[in-house]
Amino acid sequence: MGGLLELVFPLGVRDLLEEGVFLQSWPVLFRKIGFLALVEGAVFLFSLLGSYYGGKLSARVENDLRMTLFRHLTHLSFAFFDYSRTGKLMATLMGDISEAGDLVSRIPGDFAVSLVTAVGTIILLLYLNRPWALSSLSSWPLRSSIPSSLAESSGTNMDGTEGNLDTCPPWAKKT
Repeated sequence: MGGLLELVFPLGVRDLLEEGVFLQSWPVLFRKIGFLALVEGAVFLFSLLGSYYGGKLSARVENDLRMTLFRHLTHLSFAFFDYSRTGKLMATLMGDISEAGDLVSRIPGDFAVSLVTAVGTIILLLYLNRPWALSSLSSWPLRSSIPSSLAESSGTNMDGTEGNLDTCPPWAKKT
């Protein structure tokens, strides 16, 4: 929801400038400023709620992972602990669990904001300038395929490793 409100904000500022400032209509100006303040307040509220529930979800996931890890470690034999570095193992596992918790708290919110922003941008673009939006959206598949075709023709794979060095220019070869 915050991403959608952030898309509407520039339109509100444009409206504020056109109707409030340039026409010097003070009641309209104050009403538009109040509307923009409400939009920013809503963005803040949704951000706060997302952070709270994301942190709650993260804490639950971390707790579940730690309990599963504890149950697994209590069922291992004594020989495992005699021949392994348990301190290093525990530090690595706790670090990984903490990173997983951070990812769980960030990814759903980031994905939702990105999805709403992308869809909202397409709708807003169609609303503001339909011919330009349609031409831009129709060239999207072509623009997506160009980097992969360039990488294939240059001898560089998509993961950055080199393929056939004979097709590379001399200045691009590693020595």
